[in-house]
Amino acid sequence: MTNLARVAPAPVPAPRGFFSVPARHAGRVVARVSSSGLVWAWRAMRKGDLPSPRCLFVPVRNPAHAAAVSACVKAQGWQAQTKPGTACAVYRAGPLSAFAPPLAVKVRLPAGISSSVARAQLRAAWLNLVRP
Repeated sequence: MTNLARVAPAPVPAPRGFFSVPARHAGRVVARVSSSGLVWAWRAMRKGDLPSPRCLFVPVRNPAHAAAVSACVKAQGWQAQTKPGTACAVYRAGPLSAFAPPLAVKVRLPAGISSSVARAQLRAAWLNLVRP
């Protein structure tokens, strides 16, 4: 395995642009699917709420792949959480509900890190993991 995309399930027909789904706790989650199949998401704030971190959801096939992706995330000093795909709001409702992966690694992005920069850094961390 030399490519982070190879641990993900088959590509999902990505909706164009941004879409919104209900959040579990409050408000709505705004999301967008990248060409690599990763999903960028952010919970829109309601008045008076604290801002929530932006996240990337990496769809994975099995626990071993989830552990490998989590290791890449933690090597960056970021937080990761592995969840069943259906437990993630971006896969529970809306255009991706029919394509929920078995597992998804939720990556909390630090403030100031864009989705494209995060994907590039994760890709580099993945290559360092598979080519020591």
